[in-house]
Amino acid sequence: MDEKAIRKIEGHLRGTFANARITLVPRPKQKDSAEVYIGEEFIGVVFEDEDEDGSYMFEMAILAEDLPSTRQPVEWPPRGASACTTTA
Repeated sequence: MDEKAIRKIEGHLRGTFANARITLVPRPKQKDSAEVYIGEEFIGVVFEDEDEDGSYMFEMAILAEDLPSTRQPVEWPPRGASACTTTA
């Protein structure tokens, strides 16, 4: 992915998730993808879509060790936050 595509996707993710701390970092050995971070925490990878030129896929793993150990309902949106909205 070139720098222009990375910045375009980074801006989209920042707006979609209302988080200016999201950054994309090129992968040195993979030219079709970039790592996604919030601050210094790695959260996933964005890949170029092989089937549709100009489209991308965001992949994020959620590990069992990162989930809360008790089942509690999740409040959405979190208190003090507004729901994420996007426009085309």
